[in-house]
Amino acid sequence: MTIFLVTQTFEEFNKTGIDNLFLYVAQSNSWFIPLILIGVFFIILISIYSGTKAYKGVGDITTSFVASSLITLLLTIILNMKEGLINQTIWIFVIGITAISVLILFFSGKRE
Repeated sequence: MTIFLVTQTFEEFNKTGIDNLFLYVAQSNSWFIPLILIGVFFIILISIYSGTKAYKGVGDITTSFVASSLITLLLTIILNMKEGLINQTIWIFVIGITAISVLILFFSGKRE
């Protein structure tokens, strides 16, 4: 007796390509794509902040936040080309974070 009930294997699901692999995992686990987007967001945020801190001597978290949210928005647009990967909740969250980051930068008063 098996504990896990497998309804569809990857060999039955896959046609070809990595996009179908992402779609298969995203349909079996609904947190897969949001975790990828969050990971990309934080990796880019830390990378840009560390790079500006090493280059200028002072890191700017607001511009790093805006840049990482815009890159994450672009990644979301690219992932949306494969139907079934991005749902409406993810869209609203990514666009909301991007809008909040742009507003924070706009109202922070840092103009360089």
